[in-house]
Amino acid sequence: MMTIIQLGIFVVCVVLMAVQFKSLKPEYGIYMTIAAALVIFFYSLSKIQVIFESINTLKKYVNLGGYMPVIIKIVGISYISEFASDICKDSGYGTIGNQIQIFGKLSILAVSMPVFEALFKTIDGLIS
Repeated sequence: MMTIIQLGIFVVCVVLMAVQFKSLKPEYGIYMTIAAALVIFFYSLSKIQVIFESINTLKKYVNLGGYMPVIIKIVGISYISEFASDICKDSGYGTIGNQIQIFGKLSILAVSMPVFEALFKTIDGLIS
């Protein structure tokens, strides 16, 4: 398992190599950046098991009802959209990166609407 120190050293080495290649073949720098981003992403996935175990422990203490899948979807959407957006921006396609961010935000809003509906029903029940 890669630690944060090893990951940091790896990323710095990749960035330094990408900067060297940028003047010769700019596309190689982009490929190296994308490869490093994918390595980081897949090592990040290894932490998901720990997160799910913690979430299951929290479920025992807090009654979240059916909202836990919604929370997990929101976190997943935010990470994936940020990851894809950053790759587009680093590759020089900032406009597409911004569109991905907007789509991610709208997706989060759509997924979270049942939570808002339940919140407003609860508030309405307290007021009535």
